[in-house]
Formats: sequence, C-alpha cells, structure tokens
Amino acid sequence: MIRKTWHKQIHRRKIWKTYSLAPKMWYYMKPFVIHLIMVFILFPIIYPTAILLATYWVFQFVCERDLGLTFPKTLDFHGYVRKVINTDPSREHQQVVQFHFEQFKIIAATIVTLIDYIRLATDAIFAL
Repeated sequence: MIRKTWHKQIHRRKIWKTYSLAPKMWYYMKPFVIHLIMVFILFPIIYPTAILLATYWVFQFVCERDLGLTFPKTLDFHGYVRKVINTDPSREHQQVVQFHFEQFKIIAATIVTLIDYIRLATDAIFAL
C-alpha cells in the first residue's frame, strides 16, 4: 500500500487538494522553466554564431557584387545559400536532402534527450 502511494504522481495524491495555487503552478511549469533555462544557457553560443554568419554573408555578397571578388568553394557561404534556395529538386537531390533531414532529426532527438537528462540530474541534485 505504501509503495502505491509513494509512486503516485503528486497531482493524484490526496495532498494535492491542500496545495495552494503557487505550488500547483510550479509543478506544471517546472519542465518549461528548466528547458527555458537551458535555452538561455545555449543562447550566448547560438546568437553570436548567427550574427557572425549573417555578417559574413553580407560581406561576401558586397565583395562579389561591388569588387568582383570570388571566394573559394569552401568559403562560399553566399553561393551555398543561393544554391540551396534556387535548386530544382531532382530525385538524387531529394534523397540527399532526406538523408540530411534524417541526420538532423537524430541530432535534435539527441539534444532533447540530453536536455532531459540534464534536467533530471539538476532535479536530483536540488532535491537533496
């Protein structure tokens, strides 16, 4: 009997009715707040990277248009973006894109799982 009560979720126990609104809101908002904290932890990495890529893209566009400079294929970010946007999808291209999307799905699932494990670890640490 004790095991059943102990493993019940807190919103299914009798004690749930005695809680005020603030603890109930915290119970439901906790996963969202923890994920939001993780986003803010990653934000200082993602934001400057996006700014640097956008600045480099504008710099490359201006250099190609006004100065007539051509960048090597490995540094041709503007050409890569133009190619991705203007590509007529052939069967081979669709297979490559599908393969890359599958890779991104796996990476995204891995990142989400990592965030969940970090959340569980922080819960375990702060529960002590």
